[in-house]
Amino acid sequence: MADLQECLQNNDLCDLPNKGVFYTWSNHRPEDPILWKLDRTMVNDVWLEAFPESVAIFDPPGDSDHAPCLINLDSSEVRSKKNVLPLLLIAPIFSECSHRSME
Repeated sequence: MADLQECLQNNDLCDLPNKGVFYTWSNHRPEDPILWKLDRTMVNDVWLEAFPESVAIFDPPGDSDHAPCLINLDSSEVRSKKNVLPLLLIAPIFSECSHRSME
Protein backbone atom coordinates (compact mmCIF):
# COMPACT_ATOMS: atom_id res chain seq x y z
CA MET A 1 0.00 0.00 0.00
CA ALA A 2 2.90 2.36 0.74
CA ASP A 3 4.21 1.84 -2.81
CA LEU A 4 0.82 2.82 -4.25
CA GLN A 5 0.65 5.95 -2.09
CA GLU A 6 4.16 6.91 -3.17
CA CYS A 7 3.27 6.36 -6.85
CA LEU A 8 0.17 8.56 -6.52
CA GLN A 9 2.15 11.31 -4.80
CA ASN A 10 5.07 11.14 -7.25
CA ASN A 11 2.68 11.51 -10.19
CA ASP A 12 0.44 14.12 -8.55
CA LEU A 13 -2.64 11.93 -8.93
CA CYS A 14 -5.87 12.48 -7.00
CA ASP A 15 -9.43 11.15 -7.06
CA LEU A 16 -11.76 12.75 -9.58
CA PRO A 17 -14.89 13.97 -7.73
CA ASN A 18 -17.51 11.26 -8.02
CA LYS A 19 -21.21 10.53 -7.75
CA GLY A 20 -23.26 7.37 -7.66
CA VAL A 21 -22.57 4.34 -5.50
CA PHE A 22 -20.01 4.90 -2.76
CA TYR A 23 -19.00 1.28 -2.20
CA THR A 24 -17.79 -0.06 -5.53
CA TRP A 25 -16.91 -3.62 -4.48
CA SER A 26 -18.78 -6.27 -2.54
CA ASN A 27 -18.07 -9.86 -1.54
CA HIS A 28 -21.73 -10.72 -2.41
CA ARG A 29 -22.24 -12.52 0.92
CA PRO A 30 -25.40 -11.20 2.62
CA GLU A 31 -24.63 -13.23 5.74
CA ASP A 32 -21.19 -11.59 6.15
CA PRO A 33 -21.04 -8.52 3.88
CA ILE A 34 -17.82 -6.68 3.13
CA LEU A 35 -18.06 -3.42 1.18
CA TRP A 36 -15.14 -1.28 -0.03
CA LYS A 37 -14.52 1.64 -2.33
CA LEU A 38 -11.90 -0.02 -4.52
CA ASP A 39 -12.72 1.46 -7.92
CA ARG A 40 -11.42 4.97 -8.42
CA THR A 41 -10.82 7.48 -11.18
CA MET A 42 -7.41 9.06 -10.75
CA VAL A 43 -6.47 12.29 -12.54
CA ASN A 44 -3.69 14.87 -12.43
CA ASP A 45 -3.59 18.68 -12.49
CA VAL A 46 -3.42 18.73 -16.30
CA TRP A 47 -6.73 16.84 -16.45
CA LEU A 48 -8.34 19.09 -13.84
CA GLU A 49 -7.26 22.23 -15.70
CA ALA A 50 -8.59 20.89 -19.00
CA PHE A 51 -11.84 19.49 -17.52
CA PRO A 52 -12.52 21.41 -14.28
CA GLU A 53 -16.18 20.34 -14.15
CA SER A 54 -15.53 16.65 -14.81
CA VAL A 55 -17.02 14.03 -12.51
CA ALA A 56 -16.83 10.23 -12.29
CA ILE A 57 -20.17 8.45 -12.02
CA PHE A 58 -20.12 4.97 -10.51
CA ASP A 59 -23.12 2.82 -11.40
CA PRO A 60 -24.15 -0.14 -9.23
CA PRO A 61 -22.14 -3.29 -9.97
CA GLY A 62 -23.88 -5.70 -12.29
CA ASP A 63 -22.48 -9.17 -12.92
CA SER A 64 -19.01 -8.01 -11.92
CA ASP A 65 -17.70 -7.45 -8.40
CA HIS A 66 -16.80 -3.90 -9.41
CA ALA A 67 -18.80 -0.79 -10.30
CA PRO A 68 -18.65 0.52 -13.87
CA CYS A 69 -17.45 4.11 -14.09
CA LEU A 70 -18.53 6.73 -16.59
CA ILE A 71 -16.84 10.11 -16.85
CA ASN A 72 -18.86 13.23 -17.53
CA LEU A 73 -16.79 16.23 -18.54
CA ASP A 74 -19.44 18.71 -17.38
CA SER A 75 -20.89 18.01 -13.92
CA SER A 76 -23.80 20.38 -14.51
CA GLU A 77 -25.07 18.02 -17.22
CA VAL A 78 -25.42 14.96 -14.98
CA ARG A 79 -29.10 14.08 -14.98
CA SER A 80 -29.31 10.46 -16.07
CA LYS A 81 -27.20 7.68 -17.50
CA LYS A 82 -28.13 8.61 -21.05
CA ASN A 83 -26.43 12.00 -20.64
CA VAL A 84 -23.08 10.44 -19.76
CA LEU A 85 -20.54 9.53 -22.43
CA PRO A 86 -18.11 6.78 -21.48
CA LEU A 87 -14.53 7.95 -21.93
CA LEU A 88 -13.89 4.85 -24.01
CA LEU A 89 -16.12 6.20 -26.77
CA ILE A 90 -13.96 9.29 -27.25
CA ALA A 91 -10.67 7.39 -27.23
CA PRO A 92 -9.15 7.11 -30.74
CA ILE A 93 -8.47 3.39 -30.33
CA PHE A 94 -12.19 2.72 -29.75
CA SER A 95 -13.06 3.67 -33.32
CA GLU A 96 -10.32 1.45 -34.75
CA CYS A 97 -11.28 -1.54 -32.58
CA SER A 98 -15.00 -1.19 -33.26
CA HIS A 99 -14.42 -1.05 -37.03
CA ARG A 100 -12.21 -4.17 -36.92
CA SER A 101 -14.79 -6.08 -34.87
CA MET A 102 -17.49 -5.37 -37.47
CA GLU A 103 -15.46 -6.76 -40.36
